[in-house]
Amino acid sequence: MVARSVAKSRGIKSTELFGKASKMRLATNGLAALLVVAFPGVSFANDLLARAPQLEDAVTAALHEFHVPGAAVGIWTENGHWTKALGLADVAASRPVKLRDHFGIRSITKSFVVTVLLQLIAESNGSIGLDDPIGKYLSGVPNGATVTLRQLADMTSGLYDYSADSDFRAAVGADPTRAWTTDELLAFAFDDAAHPAINFEPGARYQYSNTNTLVLGKLIEALAGATFDEVLRQKILVPLELTGTKYLHGTRLPRPFASGYQG
Repeated sequence: MVARSVAKSRGIKSTELFGKASKMRLATNGLAALLVVAFPGVSFANDLLARAPQLEDAVTAALHEFHVPGAAVGIWTENGHWTKALGLADVAASRPVKLRDHFGIRSITKSFVVTVLLQLIAESNGSIGLDDPIGKYLSGVPNGATVTLRQLADMTSGLYDYSADSDFRAAVGADPTRAWTTDELLAFAFDDAAHPAINFEPGARYQYSNTNTLVLGKLIEALAGATFDEVLRQKILVPLELTGTKYLHGTRLPRPFASGYQG
């Protein structure tokens, strides 16, 4: 995951999830990049503690390879678990990573958004479908009569990515702690005359766009009649006992936290 500005909002992309490493069951490090680490020859059915040196060496090698300052890593199996904090949470202060640190999971938040959408569809008794046009539920979305919920979820909608807008980037640079609303962010994608609101016809190809999950976040709130925060807690965080995972509002980060780095 790539760390960004600390600018946050009540939008789904800019208001993100923070997870405490000791509680989360997500494979994430939250500092600079998502680590995918292979552990050749490790049988997780065996005693993980006996394999701890091998696991630690593999993670350390991945940190060095991808130039990541630090990580908190956990493996859970039916026969036990292994957790380890490695490297630095704050490079300038030389503060080491602790298992109790919170990590911004950034765009992994999108997985939560789409999961909630699928839950609402499953509970709708056929009244909501992935192939419904977004315009059936929300107004003001370009190509709303054509773009489907599925295309928003799988990044084939063609909607312009608000975070690529030059005015948005300038505004964040001028005030990194500003709190944005979802509609303010969508305006950068839909209303800026400097670029089209649509990059291509829906379904024509894949293109990653943060705008998609902002729109889906608005949809979830409209369907559920509650804030995304409330729906997320009801459908995912509470049932799965993710007590160390928080939905972030504004710019105040839960402490202690690991700093984000990019580059």
